[in-house]
Amino acid sequence: MSWKKEVDEINRHRTLAKAQGGVAAIDKHHGRGKLTVRERIDAVLDGGSFREMGQMAGRAYLDEAGKVERFDPANYVLGLGQVDGRTVAIGGEDFTLKGGSPNAAGLRRSVYAEQLACDYQVPLIRLLEGGGGSVASGDNDARKPRTVGSSVYDPPRFQIMAKAMGQVPVVSAALGPVAGFPAGRLVASHFSVMTRDTSQVMTGGPALVQRALGQQLSKDDLGGAAVHAKSGVVDNIADSELDAFAQMRRFLSYLPSHVDERAPRSACDDPVDRCEDSLLAAVPRNRRRAFDVRKIIQAVVDSASFFQIAAGFGPRLELEEKLAASRTPYPAAESFAVHDLIDPGETRPRLCEWVDWIQPRLGKMRGPTKFGPRP
Repeated sequence: MSWKKEVDEINRHRTLAKAQGGVAAIDKHHGRGKLTVRERIDAVLDGGSFREMGQMAGRAYLDEAGKVERFDPANYVLGLGQVDGRTVAIGGEDFTLKGGSPNAAGLRRSVYAEQLACDYQVPLIRLLEGGGGSVASGDNDARKPRTVGSSVYDPPRFQIMAKAMGQVPVVSAALGPVAGFPAGRLVASHFSVMTRDTSQVMTGGPALVQRALGQQLSKDDLGGAAVHAKSGVVDNIADSELDAFAQMRRFLSYLPSHVDERAPRSACDDPVDRCEDSLLAAVPRNRRRAFDVRKIIQAVVDSASFFQIAAGFGPRLELEEKLAASRTPYPAAESFAVHDLIDPGETRPRLCEWVDWIQPRLGKMRGPTKFGPRP
């Protein structure tokens, strides 16, 4: 007795899984100037390092005899790979299948992404493009698969997301329209980036806004790069998908794989005894005059190592106008620094939360100290 028939069926499913939404859907996606999720994963990771998990997960359409007539793979691709030789968990929606809105298998894999990163204690990379899911297939045809919901006993999905952010670095990229639960994932990250011309981040799309509010707004009006460069919802704007991937890789290069590990050290050709004479005149003697703190940071840190985050949030022009209008430097320092220019719910608490998150690990990582860091 041979199992060749079953083995051939497994191999057929593997082939179908990599076909994604089909040639026509992939060509349409490329025509919009976007990569497919598998192309994105290959572009982010070190070459040949991706190991997919649950490749054959998907949904089957049955014929009258109960045999598989058609197979649609899970539209969330997930697995492990390497970035600069370090293991990471990586996943993203397949927009060529159902517009990224999760089918049953895709939903299960997307929810598992954070758990995978926590189990292996590795950074998590999310490549987002899609919206929320529906609760049913739309009819009662028993031959068609259904999107299944979660049991009432399942832990809340945001619980594992919060757990991951407390254990491993989490970075996310919006690479197309991102709405609903994927949008929640995007902001629940230590670093987020969106492409300038091809992505939008929204709570709901134009159709939902039209129905609820009677207003006709485009996706870019609701959440394009021009909106979120200043809103603080995302950290950085990328000129292309490849630029977004480069920013994500660079951000991860500064961080350890998890909170109980030291950050990686890279070679540096910046002389340790370098003297920056520009610092002598960097801060004006006149306290009412503004100055560019970026130039100071770039002079102090290792050459070419400064990676700026949220450059468009709290623009300098407003800062200079506030400075010019202030009467004394002391009230100005308190009045404009955060409370007037930047939403108090954003930048300062975010920095403090980061320090608070890493602070308990510092003693373990660096040994006993006679003083404690504080925000």
